[in-house]
Amino acid sequence: MEEKTRNHNMDILRVFAMLCIICHHCIVNDFNLQGQLRYDSDVLMFEQRVLLIFANAFVIIGVNVFFLLSGYFQIHFTGKKLFRIIVKVYLVFGIVTGIGILTGNVQINGETIKALLDPLDYYWYIITYLFLMVVSPLLNSIVQTMTKSQFKFYILGVFLVCCGYGFLHDINLHINNGYSLLMAMVLYLLGAGVYKFEIKTTKGIATFLILAIINGIFIFIVYCLLNGKRAWILYAYNNPLIVLESVSLLIGFSSLQIKNKLGNYVSKLAQGTLMVYLLHSTCWLKVFRAYPVRWMISKGFVWSGIFLLPVYAIIIYFVCYLIDLLYEVSLGKISNGCIDKISNCFNLGNKG
Repeated sequence: MEEKTRNHNMDILRVFAMLCIICHHCIVNDFNLQGQLRYDSDVLMFEQRVLLIFANAFVIIGVNVFFLLSGYFQIHFTGKKLFRIIVKVYLVFGIVTGIGILTGNVQINGETIKALLDPLDYYWYIITYLFLMVVSPLLNSIVQTMTKSQFKFYILGVFLVCCGYGFLHDINLHINNGYSLLMAMVLYLLGAGVYKFEIKTTKGIATFLILAIINGIFIFIVYCLLNGKRAWILYAYNNPLIVLESVSLLIGFSSLQIKNKLGNYVSKLAQGTLMVYLLHSTCWLKVFRAYPVRWMISKGFVWSGIFLLPVYAIIIYFVCYLIDLLYEVSLGKISNGCIDKISNCFNLGNKG
């Protein structure tokens, strides 16, 4: 994501969004809320499932917020930035997989070789963001010519088409529950409009909390009256309530007043979000993320595990951030230097 200048408010939102993503992955995978809803697993008590249903309604906004932030600051595409992300993904995934092979946690087979050759395929958000970078010059030109009246019609169109038809009947649009480049572009333009037309309100965060509660109640009702599979669908990123949650949070954070000292510290943390995403989500290291949660479930400490989840997410973030610092002063410094030299030779540093 790109920045016109350092914006402490949005750096805090970026860190918060990544913490939400960590909590979301713990809830749906490690506490197995996905299995509880989609496959009617009964590992947890009904009350525990209900608490997780509401918790996930709050943290499901993480990915949407990142796409909104991309539009808020607007991506200034260069080949150098594109390749820096790609190289970092390949290096980090390669090192982690190599450690997994040496420690016996990863088997050498066709799937492993395929993953090493194309690790981007294992991170849907990364590949979507890379394509978003490529089309960002076109999106930016749309933003430049958009009037406030046109933006209002755009918002109406988004909710009628992507969050209405696309959410209820996604046959031809292929939004794929919001896991798509199309949805990323939609959110990008929404975020850009919020910035351009200076849409702010001090009630944004309160609105987010209210909408999350409403969404949680709605999912709970569907779960009780219909079934878990239908309730699970309501966690789609293009659910109108989830989109409204995300936009409200963006607007709310844009209105905050953050002290420079705190902002400077969080801004440094925000630069490690890519590494946090790479390490905790898809690669084999996720077993370390899952182990404490599964242990607490096996020992009957489910309630404690759920309430301590925000603290656990913060710990995971800090560990990954420290690894990112180590990477940046070693391999990152070398790879970025090589990319800079190549980009200068082929003029890849110019903005698209």
